[in-house]
Amino acid sequence: VVNAPAASSPYTASSDISNSTLSGGAKGILVQGSQASANIHNNPSTITGAVIGVDVDGGSATIYRNNITANGTGVRVINGGQVTSATENFIINNTSEGIRIETGTVTGAINYNDLSGNTGLAINNLSAPMTAATCNWYGSFVPAIVAAEVSANVTYLPYLTTGTDEQ
Repeated sequence: VVNAPAASSPYTASSDISNSTLSGGAKGILVQGSQASANIHNNPSTITGAVIGVDVDGGSATIYRNNITANGTGVRVINGGQVTSATENFIINNTSEGIRIETGTVTGAINYNDLSGNTGLAINNLSAPMTAATCNWYGSFVPAIVAAEVSANVTYLPYLTTGTDEQ
């Protein structure tokens, strides 16, 4: 989803991405440009094998019930991008980080996700605003291990104490 016209343009690009399997490439899903938005939901098969699974580059995205696994970075937010929410996802086993917020924000919550098994941090917030990320599974119920899975500027308490999906 790319919004190529100038930021002052009245044109928008929006997309609803569901029930898809995306594999390989530089970016599994790219949401780029200030007028671009995506509702990324119900992709249970996988978004896998990309350098970045979901790249929110200046646009906005809602991320709900996806399996984002075995990418370099699961979800990246850059260039003023916004994640309006990230809920009930499996963002697991990525070789870098689960969620990386560089220069953007998460305006809603990151919660009820499995963020386990990522090689780097589960959530790395390099941006100034605090990110609400409560009620996630980090692969352990041990407080010190969970605390080591998140960077500064992340509110992660309370967290889930089991990785079992009980829904």
